[in-house]
Amino acid sequence: MTSILSSKHRVPLTVIGGLVGIMLATSIAAESRKLFRWVDEEGNVHYSDVVPPAHAKQGRSELNDRGLTVRSIDRAKTAEEIAEEQRQARIRTELERIAREQAAYDRALLDTYSSVEVMEQTRDSKISVLQGQIRVTEGNILNLRKQLDEQMNRAAALERNGKAVPVTLQNEIFTTQDQVRRGLEFILDRRDEIETLRQQFAKDIARYREVTEQAKDEAGEKPRSAM
Repeated sequence: MTSILSSKHRVPLTVIGGLVGIMLATSIAAESRKLFRWVDEEGNVHYSDVVPPAHAKQGRSELNDRGLTVRSIDRAKTAEEIAEEQRQARIRTELERIAREQAAYDRALLDTYSSVEVMEQTRDSKISVLQGQIRVTEGNILNLRKQLDEQMNRAAALERNGKAVPVTLQNEIFTTQDQVRRGLEFILDRRDEIETLRQQFAKDIARYREVTEQAKDEAGEKPRSAM
């Protein structure tokens, strides 16, 4: 076959390669060139391939060569917005912690007690033990007060007779008084403990009922939802 182009009209391959290279470079440059659109604080619309530092915090859109948005860049957040986000994050963290603690508390109740009746029996048993301790201590205080009366009478008799009260008797009186004082404090502590038990079990029983009723409701909903 005869070549369509004669040898004198043929374009050198080096020239063709150079032209192709220029076309590719131009195409790549066009594709790599970015155009941004943004609105400044006064509402003016701007187009440029470079965002000035004064407008760098503004939200902007990146456009392609056909003017279509290919990427959106949010404006920089204000200090107030950042502070609010941090506050909301702290609130979420605290709510999550409370939810975890509540879930652990509920599991502990269900694992420990099989019914409200068992909870009430446990409460009454613990209170009964504390009340028994109070009764024993009250009996001890009664005996100590009798002993203290005898010691005080002996000391008073010595003083009436013009005699000094022996150090040993003074120490006995001091020791007995201290025992009475500590006994009364023990009783007050046990009574506080009883009140705390009542309040804690009231809370536990109320929550136990709530959790078990909720479980019953959820169990009742499952068959209906399956129908």
